[in-house]
Amino acid sequence: MKKYTTVSARIDSEKALEAKAILQKKGVSVSIVIRSLLIQITETGDVPFKI
Repeated sequence: MKKYTTVSARIDSEKALEAKAILQKKGVSVSIVIRSLLIQITETGDVPFKI
């Protein structure tokens, strides 16, 4: 049985609402995007954009 954990992050409220609206138009949740990012990092060993 898989175990799951909750990940939280602090972000400016206005930016969070903007991002949520953009993702909603694409039919994707913030949770799915974060999960996909973390999976990609574990599979490639790197972040897919410049930090």
